[in-house]
Amino acid sequence: MAKRIDELEEADDKLLGLLHDPKIDDEIKEQRAKRKKMVDVVKNNRQFFLETALVRHVENYLNYLSSLLFEIFTQKPETLRSSEKIEITTVLDCENISDVVRVFAEKKVENLSFSSIRELYDFFKERFKLKLFSEDLIPNVVEAIETRNISVHNRCIINRRYISKTGSDSELLGKRKDLNITKLNEFVSIFLESVKILDQKARSKLGIRGHRLRLGGEEK
Repeated sequence: MAKRIDELEEADDKLLGLLHDPKIDDEIKEQRAKRKKMVDVVKNNRQFFLETALVRHVENYLNYLSSLLFEIFTQKPETLRSSEKIEITTVLDCENISDVVRVFAEKKVENLSFSSIRELYDFFKERFKLKLFSEDLIPNVVEAIETRNISVHNRCIINRRYISKTGSDSELLGKRKDLNITKLNEFVSIFLESVKILDQKARSKLGIRGHRLRLGGEEK
């Protein structure tokens, strides 16, 4: 996209240059000398763009897990059975049993949203017999999530929590976590594959109904 912007600006210069107006030619040269190429801007801000992409992918993935949990709990209320309690006033505020299920499902999802990825992994595996991803990938997902955390809350500067959660070298404390496109692609691939498998397994094992999307007139 950045390259395309540069190409369009160069094309504009050429079109104006066809007028053969000395004044315009001088203006073009002056503007060209001041102008920063978008490709160079992107390169100089590579870390920012990579962090932005990582944060969005991590948050989308965690939101997907929360949404999937809500669908499972509301479509299969029996999965909510546990020793957890719900206040009687909350039950009385509900009009029917469906409302009770929805409120309890929301409460359960909210509580689980504060869990670590390891706890979520174990919960899905034990409660629903679903694997989020291969167990050996847990360290990679932890790294992605903790990198998201320091990007949002600490300008991507490695802190003690990051070192503790990821098992990184303590000498990295206070240094910036540099990202590269290879690492970002690795994280994104894990998330995409996880969503693909979970969607299939949730339908086949639990009978969860999916939401059909219409693309170009066809149902997907």
